[in-house]
Amino acid sequence: MNISEKFISTIQSLPKVLHVHFAVKNIQKFHNTNENIIKRVNQSRIFCPYENRQEVLLTLVRLRMHLTENHGIESELEEIKFDDETEFQQWKSEMEQKTLTMYVRDRESWTLNDENIKNIYYCHRSNSYIKKGKDIRHIKSTGSNKINEVCPSHIETLQDNKTISVKYWKTHCGHGVEELGRIKLDTESIIQIAVKLKEGVSFDYILDSIRDTASTDSIQRTLLLDQQDLKNITRDFNINYATKKHNNDVISVQLWVKYMQKLETECPIIYYKGQDQDDIYLNKADFALIIMTKFQQRQLKKFGTGKICIDGTHADVISTVPNKLLCTWHIDKNWRQNLNKISGKQEKRDLVYKSLKVLLQLTSVEQFQSCLQKCIKDLSEDSDTIAFCKYFQRIYANQPENWTYFYRLRLGINTNMFLESFHKILKHIYLEGKKIRRLDKSINALMKLTRDGYFKRLTKVSKNASTLF
Repeated sequence: MNISEKFISTIQSLPKVLHVHFAVKNIQKFHNTNENIIKRVNQSRIFCPYENRQEVLLTLVRLRMHLTENHGIESELEEIKFDDETEFQQWKSEMEQKTLTMYVRDRESWTLNDENIKNIYYCHRSNSYIKKGKDIRHIKSTGSNKINEVCPSHIETLQDNKTISVKYWKTHCGHGVEELGRIKLDTESIIQIAVKLKEGVSFDYILDSIRDTASTDSIQRTLLLDQQDLKNITRDFNINYATKKHNNDVISVQLWVKYMQKLETECPIIYYKGQDQDDIYLNKADFALIIMTKFQQRQLKKFGTGKICIDGTHADVISTVPNKLLCTWHIDKNWRQNLNKISGKQEKRDLVYKSLKVLLQLTSVEQFQSCLQKCIKDLSEDSDTIAFCKYFQRIYANQPENWTYFYRLRLGINTNMFLESFHKILKHIYLEGKKIRRLDKSINALMKLTRDGYFKRLTKVSKNASTLF
């Protein structure tokens, strides 16, 4: 009697209940095996990239075999050994930059029975895009990096106590090659840029330095670097300017003011009123912040005893002053911008502009009054200039003491070009010509300008250079 006959005989000799139980167990085992196979097929992410998911391939080994047998594509393999993880990561980074590819893990490393550690890095174009979060953001215009199939190119690493053995399958399928726009910045480049940003190097300077040193022989992802990439690096490395104490601008300014007030005698805060705070000078909804460093106070006492220029938004100042002068440069700019209110030919606009310039520079009160009345009469009687006449009467005609030259004869000042120069330096150098929405960032620029002004003054005095300030 052979083994199979003995087995059948043994089953037949078992009690009926036990026999039925044994049969059910074997049926369940067979059924579960089939279910597991179906489940694996349904969950499989490995399909032939050329057959629109018609061919299910459960492993990368079967995928490579299928590509060779059915499509004549051989997967090129390179085997390398490295002494440690650092050496491997350096090779991987250089290889990715050279081939314009990326390899990522989709799971943590795992330990084999022999205690070796295994990792698999897949081509980043493999698999399908999985939405995360609340699905608020739209997918990018270039589409997802995922190809909904599996690219056969990947890296397998096996790490023992001494070395890291690497198998690198180079051949890509199912997507284009050298897709510069679909890879991320390498870690080394990101760190180098972050260091520059931490040192205060501007976005424009970083972009210029990268593009100036670019070579057509070596195309890298850094060539596509833009302002948004730099903003992302700034965010990821938490690189903030000194006055940013909170993401909320209002809270950030409050925290900075409190921090400055702790400096006591060196505190540069002269006056501060936050919104919704009661004040004897301002309304509850108003905000005010006056900053003056000790160096500025000394300079003011030394050079500013005669007069002070205050640049007031909408000509508002806290207290009444004997003379309030409008900036000549701004007056001229406003006139030129509002000349479009004049209809007709350009010659008429030029004539009105020249008449206003003569009116501005008159130093005799009698002459000014006579010319002003004639100017308003001429403007109001011409249908092409009525709109401009109304603008001029509303803004300037009723307050000549604020803008005409003859009211400045004995004041010792007829312009505020120093103040305008200050504004240009602040706007175009320290704020890089950008419109800044956050107050704490504007404060940061002001404090830097003040600091640099101190060292500029120190340098000139030390070198005995002639200077007004």
